[in-house]
Amino acid sequence: PGTDSYETVRFPGARYILINFDARCKTEQKYGECNDYVTIYRDSSLTHHWGDVKYIGGDPHGGLWPGTNGKPPLVVPSDHFVVHFHSDASVEDWGFRFTAYAPVDAERARALLPLVSAVNLDDASKLLLCQRALAACGNDLDAFPDHRALPPPPMSAEIYLEANIKTMMAELAADNERKVALKASSAAEAVTGLFSDPAGGVQANLQTAEVYLQNRMLMPTPADIASEQDFRAIFQDSNPFCALVEGRTERRVVSIVGDARSFSVEAWTPLRHEEASAGHSALDSAEANDAKRFQGLGNAVRASACGGLPDQRCLGLPRRRPKGKTGLMYRGEGFSCEYAPGVFEGTRLAWISTVVDAVLARAIESASLDEPPTLWLPDAVNAELADESREIGSLTLLMYVPPSGAAEERKGHPGGFYEVVATNGANRFIQLFYLEENARRVQRVCVYSTDARFCLSDLPMDTNERDEPWVPNSRNCAGVMWSPIMDEKGNLNKMPGAGDLAGAKVGSLRIARNR
Repeated sequence: PGTDSYETVRFPGARYILINFDARCKTEQKYGECNDYVTIYRDSSLTHHWGDVKYIGGDPHGGLWPGTNGKPPLVVPSDHFVVHFHSDASVEDWGFRFTAYAPVDAERARALLPLVSAVNLDDASKLLLCQRALAACGNDLDAFPDHRALPPPPMSAEIYLEANIKTMMAELAADNERKVALKASSAAEAVTGLFSDPAGGVQANLQTAEVYLQNRMLMPTPADIASEQDFRAIFQDSNPFCALVEGRTERRVVSIVGDARSFSVEAWTPLRHEEASAGHSALDSAEANDAKRFQGLGNAVRASACGGLPDQRCLGLPRRRPKGKTGLMYRGEGFSCEYAPGVFEGTRLAWISTVVDAVLARAIESASLDEPPTLWLPDAVNAELADESREIGSLTLLMYVPPSGAAEERKGHPGGFYEVVATNGANRFIQLFYLEENARRVQRVCVYSTDARFCLSDLPMDTNERDEPWVPNSRNCAGVMWSPIMDEKGNLNKMPGAGDLAGAKVGSLRIARNR
């Protein structure tokens, strides 16, 4: 703690350096603040940097640091860089660790050849010895550290090769023996009946009648995957053979090859309701009394239960803010003020309350919902309303609809999140987008619009008889709000992971054609 360290890493003569961080890297990061971080500077002037300005934090998937969990390494197009690590005097975490790699300089390796000219090896092996010597000393031609001594004293190239030539030749011979043994093993397998296609992707064992795809045995596609609607839409009634490529807690990946085409199929588990937090407030009790940020919206309340959020991460789905912060985060924006009827009365956006309140009231009554939906306002709405010179083109609200019906049907059901977009201009209208999860990614699906003339989706028009006049700005309304989660009578739609399908292992598929 309380550290500001600078360390220069050099690979003399290298054309570039690759930096791979450890997947466990994690440094302290409070919400919106940089407490402990790592910066890779170009040189000792500390004026320019490579990669991000600050590498900080860390998450369970390790995706914040270069070289972790499939993320490419940081490429430094130079033979040196300066590592700066800053740490404050408070909280400690795992820290950071990285490995730097650089290619051996070819010219420097050839400059060492005269030192091994007397060795009884071919030219390629001699050059390999020189390259290994350079790799042992970080590409430094003038001083070689002897890694067998502690602490390692600097050594010249000639002394290093004389002192270690026998060991290096023995290691080279051992490597050659392993290569010969590997070739012999491959030849033996071919003799015993294991045949491969020219590309080496498919193998067949004639003795056991087993077929392998990418070194994995072929098997019929699992029934829970083959019975999915999306799978049937592509493969029709066939049940092709597949090879299991990956099996994790929430995802299985199988590879399918046939009829000159190959597919990669990802099978994701269903998103399930987070029961432990179903009644959890989106706000801390200490902060619930502070309404200063929302003085412009007199009817707004600051307490909101945001159960229904799933246990699993899903890209694009609203999430609770970090501990100590209120409300939800969605697309980089905070939502911590709960909407109340008439909240915009007396403001430039009064028409939104008029339309939203009337439209929601009718939709709730028609579906006989057990609980009304909850809506959240964006944190920036007060500032936008206070600035009279600023034109508000559109406003986005979040809405959560809890599941309705019998207790057994609701069990495990996450309900549904909606994005409510109010367009404020010459033509005023409101659209509702259902946030539909597929393969842990959210897709916005337009399900309702107060003016279908400005909607790209083909929504059914409202043809029901009316006893009351149209709500202003909704004469051309179309769509059914609750259709993604329930039918017109308020019965929940069947959903994997909930109700009768609580035991389902597959919630959604992602099918990609490789060739």
